[in-house]
Amino acid sequence: MKRVEDTAARELLDGANKVYKDAWQALYIYAASLAVILLLTGYISWQVISSIVGPVTRLTGAMKRLASDEQNVEVPDTGRRDEFGEMAATVQVFKENGDKIRGFQGELEEREKRAQQEKEDAISAVKDGEAERAAAVATGFRGIGRTRRLHEAHQPCLRTPDFVGDDDPVSSGKRGALIYWHHP
Repeated sequence: MKRVEDTAARELLDGANKVYKDAWQALYIYAASLAVILLLTGYISWQVISSIVGPVTRLTGAMKRLASDEQNVEVPDTGRRDEFGEMAATVQVFKENGDKIRGFQGELEEREKRAQQEKEDAISAVKDGEAERAAAVATGFRGIGRTRRLHEAHQPCLRTPDFVGDDDPVSSGKRGALIYWHHP
């Protein structure tokens, strides 16, 4: 009987060792599988995050530089065929419109300078008595006929004032005449 008990105990002990060994083997397989799954999940997450964060960060940087009126900004990712490419193409349109606006502003400033210079030239010409030159400058040489009409309309007329008594420039020895501009 003792033999039967020893045999039964040995079989139970062998069975327990086998279960124990199988449990540790399963634990190693599950732990290795979990580690592979975590690494794979981390890699995929990293790829997804960097495929989103990278383009957003680059596009945000370009937009900030454009907003600070930096002119030599290259908009990244305009060649992509996804949502980021569409957003980059839209930012590129904003950049091109900003370039056009700066060009128009420069042209407007140049025109304003030219108009101011023409105005100063016209005022100078009037002060110098060059009415025809002033009219030509003011009209931008657009028509000589109009310039002549303007010149003829603003011809000075010499008139001698009518003075009475001591205020008479002739009797007081003063000489001269007043210039009156004739306006039709």
